[in-house]
Amino acid sequence: MFQGDTHNDPTEFSDSDEESQPNIRFTSQHILDGLSLTLTVTHTEHDELPFTYDVTHDVHTLNEGGERIRVAHAESVLIVREEVLDQGEEEWFWHMDAESHDALNLFEQVLGGDGAVQESIVSGNKRGSGIWGHELDDGAFLLIKEIYTEHTYRRRGVATWLLRQIVSTPMF
Repeated sequence: MFQGDTHNDPTEFSDSDEESQPNIRFTSQHILDGLSLTLTVTHTEHDELPFTYDVTHDVHTLNEGGERIRVAHAESVLIVREEVLDQGEEEWFWHMDAESHDALNLFEQVLGGDGAVQESIVSGNKRGSGIWGHELDDGAFLLIKEIYTEHTYRRRGVATWLLRQIVSTPMF
């Protein structure tokens, strides 16, 4: 069972050999079912897409010798929707298409050109599970590309815990 944060250290850093915007890194300590974990969240400005950030979540623990052991990893893309939409509908479409074919399908089938959920999804005959509502119309858009848990740590709730961390972490 998760027992809470014992440390949260937001730090800006920059790679000395690259002339990119500063990255942001958050590190926090957690206990999950007796397992001591370190979560490091890194935001890096996307190389080609403005107002877009590559986000990684790395989870490590220490072995008996004090060496870091990777437990889990997640990769996401954060799109600052309002900033992209200020550039025009074509820019929004380009951002979704650049990330993946699945993101483009989401754009075409669920989201309109204004970045909001299509009204036919919210209240029409395509309502489905009810997870698509107007609460998704505003704010940043996070595309989770991958969540991976090392084999040794599977079936212990790590991926579920990591997903909760991803959706609850303030992006900026």
